[in-house]
Amino acid sequence: MRCALVLHPIFTTFLRRHFKMNISFEKMTIETDYITAYDFEVFDVSKTISLMQGMKPLLFGVSGLYLILTFAGRKFMEKRTPFQISSFMVWWNVFNAVFALAATLRAAPETLHLILKPDGVYNVVCKM
Repeated sequence: MRCALVLHPIFTTFLRRHFKMNISFEKMTIETDYITAYDFEVFDVSKTISLMQGMKPLLFGVSGLYLILTFAGRKFMEKRTPFQISSFMVWWNVFNAVFALAATLRAAPETLHLILKPDGVYNVVCKM
């Protein structure tokens, strides 16, 4: 299975400057024979970076609104009785536990396959 990860020129420049990495390619190919990637697991970095650059004002606005509402909400709720949301929190924790279990079951076989090869830890940590 071959999966292409397209690197944006800004990202490659960042890697060259800050991590002294010499990257002179536009596509990085990750090959594996062990597991098949689903469509949502193939990630286009350049498309995401260009999308996020176009949304900078929105992202900063939402972040600022979050900070304002966090501090204003604390002041607003100081003298009020707390919400009774324990059943919601139980279901939230159940959802998070099931999601974490599914992610572990998805990632563990490939990780173990790569690590248990000769020089596996070195290849996973240093070459990926």
